[in-house]
Amino acid sequence: MKEKVEKWFKTTIVALTWFATIVLTFIVVNHNSKDDTDYNYQIYRARTELAMQGIKDDIVTSIDSYIDSVAPDNSLNGIKLFELCDKYGVDVRFAMAQAQVESHFGTKGMAAKTNIVWNVQTYDGDTLEDIKKRKCTFKHPDESIEPYLLLLVNDYFVDGKTEEDMFINFVNHDNKRYASNTNYEDMMLNVYNRINENTNLKKLIREYKRYKMILS
Repeated sequence: MKEKVEKWFKTTIVALTWFATIVLTFIVVNHNSKDDTDYNYQIYRARTELAMQGIKDDIVTSIDSYIDSVAPDNSLNGIKLFELCDKYGVDVRFAMAQAQVESHFGTKGMAAKTNIVWNVQTYDGDTLEDIKKRKCTFKHPDESIEPYLLLLVNDYFVDGKTEEDMFINFVNHDNKRYASNTNYEDMMLNVYNRINENTNLKKLIREYKRYKMILS
């Protein structure tokens, strides 16, 4: 009887040891596979981020080059413009087109004195004193970027409207026009098309969005 018990005990120990070995091997193999997968993903993500940064640099260079070619005396920074447009989901080419139409990138008209590149809260017949009283002036043109973008997303790009809709009828949620000029939309669209024709921004922005979607 004792021998049978000892034999059963030894058999049980061997079986348990065998089972434990299988389980442990399974855990180790799967853990290592997970680590390998995580590591490979980290490498892939790092390479994708690096590629996206390269595209971003090219976009900024293209923005600066275009603006400088149109308005050599401008003070706008392409990187600031692109980063804020990216933050608020606004096509940077749209912002560029409007900046050119409104003030030649802050170098002409009242904007040259106020640094309000897109003439936000600047109305027909305003004097510099009128604008200063509303405390709308800025020390640098870059400071006027975010207020302009906020105005677009909060007052114009509403109810599903996008940049394309503004090229047809540039009005806000109250149906008030951005500019009194009846040819404003055509002027905007012409400059927008010119930007696409004279830069590689269309392709670069498409690539940037693709990388951004991969990393999201």
